[in-house]
Amino acid sequence: MLSTEFRDSLEGNEYMEDYLSIARKIFAGIRYEASEEDITRLSDNMALLERRGLGKLNKRLIDSKRTREVLATIAEHNFAVILASRHCTTIPISYESDIDLKLPPDFKLGIGEVTYWIQMKDLSRLERENRQDNMIQQIKKEVSEIKIGKFFGCKLSDNFKESCLPDLINFIKDKAASAVEGDSLLFTGKNNQKAKIEFWSAANILLSELTLGYAGDLEMIEQTGLAREQIKQSMLNAAGAFDWEVDWRNINRIVVEADNKKDIDICDCIYEQQV
Repeated sequence: MLSTEFRDSLEGNEYMEDYLSIARKIFAGIRYEASEEDITRLSDNMALLERRGLGKLNKRLIDSKRTREVLATIAEHNFAVILASRHCTTIPISYESDIDLKLPPDFKLGIGEVTYWIQMKDLSRLERENRQDNMIQQIKKEVSEIKIGKFFGCKLSDNFKESCLPDLINFIKDKAASAVEGDSLLFTGKNNQKAKIEFWSAANILLSELTLGYAGDLEMIEQTGLAREQIKQSMLNAAGAFDWEVDWRNINRIVVEADNKKDIDICDCIYEQQV
């Protein structure tokens, strides 16, 4: 539970709700079977960031609706917790600092006379995923008018086209009220475009409308050969956040969350850029 002093400091904030409840809602929205340890850790992290003046990251996490958005924000959230935990409170840390830039770097950290500018980069998004994300956003917007307090998940086939969205949205509207908990419903549109829809109730959470819980691909997508060039372009895009040259007072850094599937591609990309 939040302390009385901490609650008082948040008075007037729409997110003054107990962070344990908020953490449960976040995990429920992406249908992740979180343990009590996961929930408590996220709750504690949110309280820590609020105390360090990084509440903007908490708001972004709470406002994220899609699984991919939540996971990308959690990556930034976790990195911010590392920064806040490893540097004393006298060292200022800010997220998306209010400097006169259209797209400021994600983090600004001041140590002595040196300012560290840090840009985080999510390498998971391909052009195909961006196209799919636009369609998912349209679906979310349309079905939010359905006043049924349930979550739903949506997976789209790789060949799904925007022209098929009206039929899919009508399918979701028709099935939302009567769908059996946990059943996967298959939609087939023109030219064999497919989508799989699942509905489930919101446990211990009051929803006023049909709410997107997760979205993704219906099938496994082969991406071999795309990673290196995508990573290279992602790095160049991230570097565009720095509107100044490196000097002894300003150090620019790009932080990438990687796993063992991306490590080789990242190393290849950096080596290719150096040579």
